[in-house]
Amino acid sequence: MLFWFRSAERISKQENLRAVQNFMRVSYIAWWGTLLGLFLLASSVGNAQFTRDDWGRADEATVRLSPSTFLTLPSSVRTELERRECTIPQPYGERCKR
Repeated sequence: MLFWFRSAERISKQENLRAVQNFMRVSYIAWWGTLLGLFLLASSVGNAQFTRDDWGRADEATVRLSPSTFLTLPSSVRTELERRECTIPQPYGERCKR
């Protein structure tokens, strides 16, 4: 009976060692996969930078309305905005009448 217990203990140690080795192998693969993913993400973000021309085209495409368009705006605020020659940018695709 004692012999059986010792061989079972030895098998259990071997199984534990295999489990640890498998865990280390998976952890190693996961670590390298994460590192590769971060590298690819960083390189793709670097290519997605906007140029001055992009910002200029977006600025030209922005619809801006004069303060007098907004009838619910208090007259003192409307007058001050018009004095400063301010315009109010509208969200893209906004087609509502003010």
